[in-house]
Amino acid sequence: MAGYPGYYLDDVRIEGVLDVIMTPDEASGSNFPGEDVTLNFNILNGTGMSDTFNLVLSGITWPATYPASVALDHGDDTNVSVVVTIPAAANHRDIQTGMLTVTGVGSGDDDTADITVVCGASTWEIKTAMPGGGRGWTDFAFFNDYIYSPCGDDGTLGVTRAYDVTDDTWIETTSPTVEVSNFRCDVIGTNLYMPCGLDFNAGLNYTDVQVYDLLTDTWSVAGHTFTGAGPAGQAVVAYNGKLYVFGGGDFEQATPVVTSEVWEYDPAVGWAALSPMSEAKAWARCASDGAGTIYVSGGYDFGTSTTLNSIEAYDVAGDSWTTLTDTLPVAMFAHSMEYYNDYLYIIGGSNGPDASAYAYGPLSGTPAWQELPDMNDARYQHGTSLWNDGTRVWLYAGGGYDYGFSSLIDSMERYQIDGPMPEPPAVPAAGPIGLGILLAVFGSLMVLKRRK
Repeated sequence: MAGYPGYYLDDVRIEGVLDVIMTPDEASGSNFPGEDVTLNFNILNGTGMSDTFNLVLSGITWPATYPASVALDHGDDTNVSVVVTIPAAANHRDIQTGMLTVTGVGSGDDDTADITVVCGASTWEIKTAMPGGGRGWTDFAFFNDYIYSPCGDDGTLGVTRAYDVTDDTWIETTSPTVEVSNFRCDVIGTNLYMPCGLDFNAGLNYTDVQVYDLLTDTWSVAGHTFTGAGPAGQAVVAYNGKLYVFGGGDFEQATPVVTSEVWEYDPAVGWAALSPMSEAKAWARCASDGAGTIYVSGGYDFGTSTTLNSIEAYDVAGDSWTTLTDTLPVAMFAHSMEYYNDYLYIIGGSNGPDASAYAYGPLSGTPAWQELPDMNDARYQHGTSLWNDGTRVWLYAGGGYDYGFSSLIDSMERYQIDGPMPEPPAVPAAGPIGLGILLAVFGSLMVLKRRK
């Protein structure tokens, strides 16, 4: 043989680089506190002998179950599952990393797989974008499987748009009577109420309540004139058949004058003044826990050019205020705020603007801030809404501006905040070892013999 004088090439024979093989070599999963994460693996015995293989999980401190060992003849394989239970006290975005090791008792051969377990969903999911190239100065309100955006800055300010959460599509409906920006809205019964705002075309404060009948697709004006000091840039939420309106400002002024006023709007009666907040603010956001407490966070004081980080809690029955000891993770305005299951969710805002999202809770226990995954797009002056599909609970965010109002955001995205995670992918069986697998997995060896 050239290059090897005195040697010749014997018959080619397969020499297995014998080993145990575990696939995949890395796996990850996520779920919510108190729930399980299941990770699936396949173990293939290619050691050349029947063997028992011990499994050891290291690095994961959360409770986990998996088989201590599996017995396999040479060429056989089996699927195993590692089930990690996320503790009920775990925080959103708590992450544990570890390694699963399989070792043959007789052969001593081993293989490993990296494991990552995350508390909470891991990413925001992009949905169908808002039509018209984006929409700022907007808000969302949910009714009967639709998320409504009644107004917004997109060149067609007054066109009401509705997003069908069941099939990920947008439709256009009837425009409101007056096109406004700097508004918030909410649903009571079968009507969407949009109080006050800034008349976008006239540049003047709008001081009435526009009402959208969600069943008949018609708009009307309630005829209840708002007499407070801050008709634009308010925070608005519905509770127990009424609207509650917090802060706002007089945006007809070169430097808007903001207020700490709080108002109750009864569709049957009109407006009534309530106890004020401790701080004057516009572009704050609020959310109701559905049990008599409304939380108001952040905001902006034009008079002092101050972005606020406070959270105040309003007791509806007692008409009284409490300022929470904890503040927002960063001072912000024009963010969004939702309540679900003893947690407040803070999304986006003026801090950059921000793609960040946070959860704060449990409100009935010892609350703490928990950072959620960033949205795909930073946004402020946007809309958010919740949808319970009967199995999972989704937080939607859409529209808004990037920083400095330089461009509109058209994206719609959602994040799962409750319910079971999708099932992990199954690992297919490796099947019996044949010549093709030996060639592909173990390789081949040409044997040289010395001439005699």
